Amino acid sequence: MTERAMAVFDILGWWHAGTGRGDGPIADAVLARSSCGLPYIPGRAVKGLIRDAVSLGVLAGVAQSDQVVDWFGTDLVEGDPENRERRLEEARFLTRPGRLRFESATLGSEWDLWAAANPIERELLVSHFASTRMGDDGVASDQTLRTIEVAVPMCLRAEISGLDEEAAGVISAVLPLFLRGVGSHRHRGLGRVSARLEVM
Repeated sequence: MTERAMAVFDILGWWHAGTGRGDGPIADAVLARSSCGLPYIPGRAVKGLIRDAVSLGVLAGVAQSDQVVDWFGTDLVEGDPENRERRLEEARFLTRPGRLRFESATLGSEWDLWAAANPIERELLVSHFASTRMGDDGVASDQTLRTIEVAVPMCLRAEISGLDEEAAGVISAVLPLFLRGVGSHRHRGLGRVSARLEVM
């Protein structure tokens, strides 16, 4: 086993990793924020991003499908949304966890200290992004204005534990090749990223 490895996400533009919650009339979706008020990517999202990159590596011949299950665990099979609860209950006995563990991607402890001491300046790291759907006539469609909270470009780091040499090699290869965006709206221009693995 490697002692320690960090997934590094050098985010190159505005980005949004959400909580699923809104902020009333100000924003339909707010950023995930640490206890110090700083934006971060939750560990489950880090795991999903890296799993997706490794899965693309399988298609490219860089990784093997059994490695995905070994490292990340069994994926739930999609099906009829009306039977979601029953499928999840049945899956409890059919799935197995992966051996890799993922921490949240954060700016780090020095930034936490800065944020606690500078709450006004901290808010300059965040802005709002609004979008709406336009009709064929060039007029905005009714009830389609959505506003989300976005963060400035920054470099976030997430610790990964449970890695061996093989897993570290594959993840090191696939992150720069296949991970191009983080957070929601990443397929629509937000969250462009340059990612890599640093083995400590």
